[in-house]
Amino acid sequence: MKAIAGAFRRRNWARQGGYAALIYVFVIFGLVIVGIVLAPNLVLNLLSKKRDVEEQRLKRIGKAFEESVQRNLVIPSQASWSAQVMAFANMDQTEVEQTDSSFASDANLTRVYLIDPNLGTVLPYAETTSGLTGSQTNLVGASARVMILGNTKRNLALPVSSGIAGSSAVFDNIWNWMYDSTTKAPPSGWPASWNGNGNFLHVYRLNLANYFYRVTCNNLRYGFSTNTMTNTVSSETTFQFLRGTPLALADSSGSLKRLHVVNRDIGFDFGVVTGLLEQNTSTGDRATIQQNKLGSQSFSHGSIGDPTYSIGKIVLHLSRKPITVGPNLSVSIGTVMDGGTLPGSTVTIPAAAITDNSSGTTFMTYTITYSTPVGPLIAGVTYYINLASDGNTAMSFYIETSSSSTYPNGNYFDHVGNSSEDAWFQLWSP
Repeated sequence: MKAIAGAFRRRNWARQGGYAALIYVFVIFGLVIVGIVLAPNLVLNLLSKKRDVEEQRLKRIGKAFEESVQRNLVIPSQASWSAQVMAFANMDQTEVEQTDSSFASDANLTRVYLIDPNLGTVLPYAETTSGLTGSQTNLVGASARVMILGNTKRNLALPVSSGIAGSSAVFDNIWNWMYDSTTKAPPSGWPASWNGNGNFLHVYRLNLANYFYRVTCNNLRYGFSTNTMTNTVSSETTFQFLRGTPLALADSSGSLKRLHVVNRDIGFDFGVVTGLLEQNTSTGDRATIQQNKLGSQSFSHGSIGDPTYSIGKIVLHLSRKPITVGPNLSVSIGTVMDGGTLPGSTVTIPAAAITDNSSGTTFMTYTITYSTPVGPLIAGVTYYINLASDGNTAMSFYIETSSSSTYPNGNYFDHVGNSSEDAWFQLWSP
C-alpha cells in the first residue's frame, strides 16, 4: 500500500510540474506579444523625447546668440559664432557645436551656422560709432538672416555646411521648412537619404534686422562713452545701431546731455530745430474710431530725472469711410486714456481733411503742427494720444497700426482694451 501511495504522489507532482511549466511558457509568450506591440511606441516616444530635448537646447543656444550680440555688439561669422555664444548659453564650446557632446568628433552631429547668400560678406559685423555703412546696411534688409541647424542622427549627414549657403534656393528651402510629424519630410531639394528623416533636423532662425534701431541725431556730439564724445553731427543724420549700444550725448559745446542705451527708434536734437522724440513706424493692421469707440496710443519719452520736453508736431496715418456724413476726428494728448487733456493739445480734424477714403485699405500721412508747443511733459511718465469721433456711428475713421506690439514704451488701446498693437505715429519736439 505504501508503494502504491508513493507512486500516486510522484505522478501528482509530475502533473503539477507540467502545469507550472505550461503556465510559464504562456507568461513568456504573453510578454513577448506585449513587447512586440509596445516596442514601436516606446521607440517613437524615445525619438520624440530626443527631438524635444534638441529643440530646447537649440532654443537656448539661439537666445544666447541674441544676448551675445547685444552684450558684445558683434554679429559673428561662421568662424566665431560658437565661441561667442558659449558663455551666454552656459555651455562649453563642444556642447554648443555638437548635438551630442559625447561624440565630439562626429561631423554629422556638428551644428551648422548658415548665412543667407544675399546678405553678402558683411559678417562678422562689429559695431562702430558710424553704425551701419555701405554694404552693412544689408543687415536691416530682407536678406539679414542666419540659421543654426542641428542633426541628431549619427549616420546621416547634413547637406549644407557652415558659412554662406550655396544659393538662395538652398537657404530659403530650409528657412521656409516646417516639420511635419506625419510625413517627416525634409526641406525641398534635400537628398533622398533624408526622406522620412525630417524629425532629426532642427532649425533655429535668426532675423538680424530685428537687432537694429534707428537713432536720428542733430546738433550734438556723441560717442560710446563720456570720454569719446568726439563725433559731431550738425545736420539731421540717422544712424542704425545694434540694440544695447551705449550712447553718451552732448550738445555742440561738449556738455553732457544724456546717457542712453539703444532699445528703440529714437531721435536726439540739442539745437533749436525740430527733433524726433518718439515713433512707431511698423504697419500691418488698422484700428477703427467711431462715436463711443475711442482709441488711445500710450507713450513715454526719456527717463525719470531727465529734462522735461514739449511736443511741437504729431504725425499719424489716417483713413476714413467714403461717405458724405461729416463728423470730426478729435486728437489730443492726455495724462490718462480719453482724459486729462493737456492745455492746447486738442485738434479737431474735419472728415473732409482726411482725403484717404479707402476705409483703412490705404492711409494718408496727416501732420498736426502746434503753433504753441504742448508741454512741458515729464520725462519717463506715460501720456496718451487720444482719438475720438464727435459724429454719428455711420462714419468710421481708421488709424494705421502694427500687427503686433512693436513700440516698447506704450500700446494702442481701443474701446475694448489693450489691443497688443501700436499706432503708426511720430512725436516731434518744437
